[in-house]
Amino acid sequence: MSKVIKIKRTCIFPAILLAVISMLLLPQRSAEAADEYNCLLCHKHRKMGRIDENGKRWNYNVDEILYNHS
Repeated sequence: MSKVIKIKRTCIFPAILLAVISMLLLPQRSAEAADEYNCLLCHKHRKMGRIDENGKRWNYNVDEILYNHS
């Protein structure tokens, strides 16, 4: 039984070591949000807007697909 435990320990250590080394050496991408200022948090809603003093409706909606490609 002790041989089985010893074999499992010797197999796990190299795997963990390889994982740690690869995380440290591989290039890491920075976490960049497509919507850095969270504009789409509100402006993605189709009914977002206002009506001015003259009764003109202003639509503040922004199409998410077009925004992400801009």
